[in-house]
Amino acid sequence: IECGNLFVPEDRSQPNSRMIQIHIAVVKSKSEQPAPDPIVILQGGPGAGALDAMGFWIDIFDSVRSERDLIVFDQRGVGYSQPALNCPEMDEQFYQYLAQDISLEEELALDTRAALACQKRLVEEGVNLAAYTSAASAADIEDLRVALGYEQWNLYGNSYGTRLALTAMRDFTQGIRSVFIDAVYPPRVDIYAEFATNGERSSNTLFEHCAADPKCAEAFPDLETVFYEVVSRMDEAPVILSINRPGTSETCEMMVDGRRLVAAIFNLLYSTAEIPKLPKMIYEMYDDHWDTAVVLIKQTMFFPEYFYEGMGNSVECSEEAPFSSEQIIEMTNAAVDPRLREALAWSPT
Repeated sequence: IECGNLFVPEDRSQPNSRMIQIHIAVVKSKSEQPAPDPIVILQGGPGAGALDAMGFWIDIFDSVRSERDLIVFDQRGVGYSQPALNCPEMDEQFYQYLAQDISLEEELALDTRAALACQKRLVEEGVNLAAYTSAASAADIEDLRVALGYEQWNLYGNSYGTRLALTAMRDFTQGIRSVFIDAVYPPRVDIYAEFATNGERSSNTLFEHCAADPKCAEAFPDLETVFYEVVSRMDEAPVILSINRPGTSETCEMMVDGRRLVAAIFNLLYSTAEIPKLPKMIYEMYDDHWDTAVVLIKQTMFFPEYFYEGMGNSVECSEEAPFSSEQIIEMTNAAVDPRLREALAWSPT
């Protein structure tokens, strides 16, 4: 693995813009004569680091490395790239309210206060937040291709990485041989207005597929009713789970009520490896057995340490929030089951 930094302008529209660092790792092919077009990993998020997941990417693309190099990098504002737009203010706030029985409105108010504190600090440190966008990251990718001397390469993106790949395809077609994208997030969608309806559809698909599968239907009959019974119970009597804070020996508590359980199930639906375990987990929770749920909820929690909220919010505030509205969100969310709505609704504010 060869590592290094690419230096690019923070704001390419300004001739005297300061330079920032993009941290890169080139994982060499196992072949003595690799193909000339490597695979480039575009991490999701926006705001998630790729290099901290290096072992994952090497494992997933092990067969590809028999023919090609693999390039993993942290996008601008993320991870080992500098400046890193992390928000410890938001991280600490997350762990404080995680153990509390507070309303969604209270959580949002605390998150907003912490985000504004982070924004103020980053601006005072000289960060031009308007320069952290998908288009700027796509230009970084093109600069990296040229700097490394590749005529063309292949892009892989998942989740937000698909939006970045699509942006690169739009702006820098000549350097791209192929693109493969997983869990596509197109630039044209209104994620705030569609998030809750998509989440409801995913949950319903789980229930419908179980009901249509003879073995699942026999073992876990009427899964949807059982699930919502668990949600109702947890609203009345939340469960306290103990979790380990990543990167530390610190243990903290997580209060799981019905709303947070719905959010946890939604997060678990991101993983095809975990989906087959969900019917059993739901029935175990119904019987007040939590061993499976504790393990699954912990391992699929989106811990804030792995996200650089300053970068994520910069992208969202320039590319999503201005093109959505509370009225549209309220209209689309009105059709969502009330038992899911609060946990899955997003806001452009």
